Amino acid sequence: MTRRDQDPVPAAQGGVLAAQSGVHQPRSDHPVPHVVGAFTPPGQPPDPVLVRRIRQAYRAAQGTWRGPGESLWAAIGARHRAIHDALLADDGSLDTILRDPGRSDLLYGFHSLFASRTDELRAASDGQRQAVVEALAREMLRLCEALGVRPLGDPEAPAGPADVPPADLEAVLSRLDDAFGIRVEFPNPYPDEFGVMTSRGIISYRAVHALYQTFRMRQLTRAHGPRILEIGAGLGRTAYYAYRLGLRDYTIVDLPMANVAQASFLGQTLGATAITLSAEAPNAGRIRILTPEWLRQSEEAFDVVLNVDSMTEMDRGFAEEYASYIQARATCFVSINRETNPFRVCELAGLGQMFVQRFPYWMRDGYAEEIYLNLPRRG
Repeated sequence: MTRRDQDPVPAAQGGVLAAQSGVHQPRSDHPVPHVVGAFTPPGQPPDPVLVRRIRQAYRAAQGTWRGPGESLWAAIGARHRAIHDALLADDGSLDTILRDPGRSDLLYGFHSLFASRTDELRAASDGQRQAVVEALAREMLRLCEALGVRPLGDPEAPAGPADVPPADLEAVLSRLDDAFGIRVEFPNPYPDEFGVMTSRGIISYRAVHALYQTFRMRQLTRAHGPRILEIGAGLGRTAYYAYRLGLRDYTIVDLPMANVAQASFLGQTLGATAITLSAEAPNAGRIRILTPEWLRQSEEAFDVVLNVDSMTEMDRGFAEEYASYIQARATCFVSINRETNPFRVCELAGLGQMFVQRFPYWMRDGYAEEIYLNLPRRG
């Protein structure tokens, strides 16, 4: 349903940022623009009304929540116990957690901003942190290739015409502005998030991938329709960029604890009136943030369904339920998942009647991007 391990970082010899299993190693053929790393500064206190809505939605979800089943979340959930208690309490502890999630484990499991990781980055050497930001710069160049705003290099014609990478990341961002038709920005509502410093905010790993996924959503909604369902949305960055692009028929389905993080991030970056939560009345043009139980009871149909980095890491029975729902009620399904887990998305029975396109994921080695279509198009 959402991300199960922390964001990858390049290896740092002898340091706390040592290479981890599944780490993506960015391609080395990109000359790296000059980049500077930085931590985001202290944020603003969350809106008390938003905090109250988040608490109420979480409590409402607890009444129907079936639990994570046999998945990594069974163990990860133990790290969320203090946040769970804060959500059920009526003191000010939740306000503190939502203002500075990097001091707790609220985002552990689907984002790199959590207490132990923050401490590691703060304690890392300048060289180790520079390796992180240079890897991010390469990811930005790869994004430009994926979106077609920078040609791919050709090892068979190294002396041929080439689009030389800009000398600075600001020029790269201008190219992305042209591709998206908006000014690409990087909202940083929380302190201690580490990344590349730019005039548009600090770029972190997940933001780069969210831009690619949003670009894909725009392509597919133009072909199939505007109703988007994202199963497992992490912090909600893809929904953020989709909203800014005008893709506002957007529903997120995720674990109750992930819903807390998504409501906090989107409520602080887009405004509390841009979202509706569990047990709240739907409102056209707002991002809905809901639980799997809602989807199990829903008969709604969607034009495009997105799942990134989670379906093969959840309980297989739950994954089969999602696949059956998609087969019955969606026109298009986009899966971006690794294939070294106990099962693969293409092995789920509910997707057996859907046509599939399959290719390597542009933005991270070891992941398959698959597009499933219900043909003929449902009524």
